[in-house]
Amino acid sequence: MMLKTKKIFVILFLFLFTSVFAQNYKFKKYGIDEGLSQSFVYDMTQDAKGYLWIGTGEGLNRFDGLSFVVYTSDDSLTENFITSCYFDRSEIIWIGHNQGGISIYQNRAFKKIESGGKINSAVNDICEDKHGNIWMVAQNEGLFKIRKDGILMPFICNLSTNFYSVNILNDNELLVGTSNGLFITKFSDNGGNNMSFQHINEIPEVKVQCINKIADSDVFWVGTEGEGLFKLTGNIDKAQKVSVIRMGTKLNLTNLNVQDAILDNESNLWIATFGSGIFKLLFSNDDYSQSFINYNENNGLGNNYVKKIYKDKEGNILAGTYGGGLIFLTGDYFTFYSFEGNDLSNNVLSIYFDDQYEWFGTDKGLVCKEINGHGKIMFYSDNNGLPKEKITSLYVDFNGTFWIGTEKAGYIIKK
Repeated sequence: MMLKTKKIFVILFLFLFTSVFAQNYKFKKYGIDEGLSQSFVYDMTQDAKGYLWIGTGEGLNRFDGLSFVVYTSDDSLTENFITSCYFDRSEIIWIGHNQGGISIYQNRAFKKIESGGKINSAVNDICEDKHGNIWMVAQNEGLFKIRKDGILMPFICNLSTNFYSVNILNDNELLVGTSNGLFITKFSDNGGNNMSFQHINEIPEVKVQCINKIADSDVFWVGTEGEGLFKLTGNIDKAQKVSVIRMGTKLNLTNLNVQDAILDNESNLWIATFGSGIFKLLFSNDDYSQSFINYNENNGLGNNYVKKIYKDKEGNILAGTYGGGLIFLTGDYFTFYSFEGNDLSNNVLSIYFDDQYEWFGTDKGLVCKEINGHGKIMFYSDNNGLPKEKITSLYVDFNGTFWIGTEKAGYIIKK
């Protein structure tokens, strides 16, 4: 059978579309059906053996990548509702509870830490200083330290506020997040339990929900309720203890309700929000202002309310959601693309990529997506000289000739 050929020497008229190329992401999700004790995840950490420990409202879950083991008060946990968890350098897992309880997991057993009635509200955050002391904040009662000898020390906090986050700034100062902004907290010189608080004015007086330190640096990610994410650099000099930069200004991401933030192994910035899903700010030219990806309930995430974002020892990114369980965000999963619009088709029969464009042959014509720039979509159909046929194959030879194979009309050549 002789093949029909046709040379196209004219520049084809292009139908341009905006927002017609939708991306859908396929993530691995774990909920009650997969063995997670509850779909409300509040915190997670990883131990030296690689087990993930996931705190929910109905128990602590140990995950080995395949299955869950659930621990509750029947296993000597102080409470079932876990609000925070932390793995320290002594390989002890610290667990904070919703009604003020504190548990530890050590030598394959749980143990209750007595507070003597000093803590009666949620233990919202836990961290460790270089001396091995454990610091935590209770929502109503404020700041506490548990020394290496196991003694719990409350600190006098002359602030009328609630406490949500804490991290170590330097040898004698902490960063403390409250419902009224972020404070530098300095220990008393005499070693007592008095502390002084200095408000960081560059961060608004709103709820500070996370203070996450970048490893081996003096840089912290500070997440706020409704005012977005801030980058704080500590230990500048005596006159200026910290510097603060507001993130996402050029990308119009300054009003997010940020719950958590981390860097991945490629230095991309992942931001967990309550209500807007997850934002991945792409690192480019030492900056985060160029582009981002928003994972949300409409493109595969399944839940817009994310309490925790976590990077495990293998570099995988996981999310703990409020009602949607545990989600693996990176790994060997797929990104699904779909076309939106009556003139386009999602029945893709052939694909070809070059340095500038991604070409998709469909049963309605040929779709071209620009790789760089704004990702412009271009559509070729019978209106541009193509036969009204299915595009079944695409190929560019060494001479730069674009061969387009159709179901019934043979090959078409585009120079």
